Amino acid sequence: MTPLTRFLLTLVGVLLAGVPLVYLTMAPRGRETHEQGAPQQQTQSLRTFLTLRYTGSPHSATLRHEDEVIAELAPATNSPYECFIDLPADTKSADIEVEIHWPENSPENAVTLTLEPQGRPTRTETQWTGSNGSLLHSIFSLTW
Repeated sequence: MTPLTRFLLTLVGVLLAGVPLVYLTMAPRGRETHEQGAPQQQTQSLRTFLTLRYTGSPHSATLRHEDEVIAELAPATNSPYECFIDLPADTKSADIEVEIHWPENSPENAVTLTLEPQGRPTRTETQWTGSNGSLLHSIFSLTW
């Protein structure tokens, strides 16, 4: 048997086995005979860029969203602090808890939180510590 004949016979065998497999794997499924449970909902997330700006040199800073710690900043962390967070895709607002400690008897300090969700407008909020600028523990509420 010549090499060309062997090749053609092998090709015919592959086509005879391969074509039905393509139709079996690519064809739309027929009606399901068994009953399925409730469809599972996949939670989609909204990728959001977070920026935290602050004055002074704080001892520590903690960011939380829905009781989950987003970030704990070390004393030497420079402003601004930036990271990505995932928010629920169907959210219309975000409440970020910010707790920052400065040295005792610090002057008034400012904290600005900016959220830039993918495909939505940027939102920014600034809060001040007051005359005793050693602590800010507050909720930043941003709405779209």
